Amino acid sequence: MKHPMELEATLLGESNAIRVLRTQVRTAAATSLPVLLCGPVGSGKELTAWAIHAASHRRGPFVPFNMSRASELISRDVAWDTPKPSAPHVPPTIPGDSLALDGGTIFLNEIAQLRPSSQTLLLQALKGYFLHQRRGATDPRTSPRLISATSIPPKELIQTDHFHERLLRRLGGMTITVPSLAERRKDIPTLALYFLSLLPASQRPLGYTAAAIRRLQAFDWPENVRALKRVVTAAARLAPGEMVDEMAVEFARKTTDCDTQTAQETASRRLRPAKVPSYSRLTPSQA
Repeated sequence: MKHPMELEATLLGESNAIRVLRTQVRTAAATSLPVLLCGPVGSGKELTAWAIHAASHRRGPFVPFNMSRASELISRDVAWDTPKPSAPHVPPTIPGDSLALDGGTIFLNEIAQLRPSSQTLLLQALKGYFLHQRRGATDPRTSPRLISATSIPPKELIQTDHFHERLLRRLGGMTITVPSLAERRKDIPTLALYFLSLLPASQRPLGYTAAAIRRLQAFDWPENVRALKRVVTAAARLAPGEMVDEMAVEFARKTTDCDTQTAQETASRRLRPAKVPSYSRLTPSQA
């Protein structure tokens, strides 16, 4: 998948919230600090991570991991000092060797899903990472960059004893909050037109009626931009003519299961942190 290099073409919109986010992305791109992205489900955290990677003009690849699907051994592959080969059952699409490529960015999504042993391994790997940073590279773009993300607020992770506080501090050298769609309703027309443009020409209406846009802006969007894309795709198929009208939008919202209660219940099930023992019982060697 190709991503445009210009931030304005990657993080679309002109709302104050998205303007602030683009400024924060530029600030993060100018450093080699690890970045922690916080924001609700579907708000665009992975796209924001990619934008930081692209804006920093790093030489290596952008390598995303979804921690909710990762095995215990994936964290071992993140040990930059001594990367270990992937275990046989780890999918070949995430080989450990690729993580050590010069100038790459490693993106750890939904870190709240990391198991206790994986959190300990990652903390150990980060010690080696920061040691490498302190030794000083002639060009920081040649060493791996770490970006992580969580849909659960960091304070909540710590208060509920689901996450190692020291690891969270290491991951959050710089913290950026990705706004929800409710915070950037002004951007909905732009995003809706963009998602429409991604459809095949034979399935693509010319645009939206004014009433359809007002309806899109009135929804709660608990699953944010991700849900907007689903609704736009469905509404395009339901459009009665060259324009997507209000009825098509309303019916698409219902058929794509984007009502507030159902989406919130679904998000709650997806983001429930793994049950872990209290980290107060960790020994100093584990922490």
